[in-house]
Amino acid sequence: RDFVNIIKEGELPLPKGRPKGQEIKVTFSYDKSGAMHCKFQDVKSGKNMEFDLRPKELKSTDELSKNLDFKIE
Repeated sequence: RDFVNIIKEGELPLPKGRPKGQEIKVTFSYDKSGAMHCKFQDVKSGKNMEFDLRPKELKSTDELSKNLDFKIE
């Protein structure tokens, strides 16, 4: 049984020779329409990747909250 649904794939360009274990900052935020803003940043180089995910089938934040099992305020 899978516990993760992949909804977006991408690659964060990292500098060549970057040592293992360096920090990557991951930030997720939601707006009232149910869109999720995602940001991934290599802290040392400052390179980042950002994208938005918008639910197509969900009509309200209440409906989104039920599907994600938490409340959006």
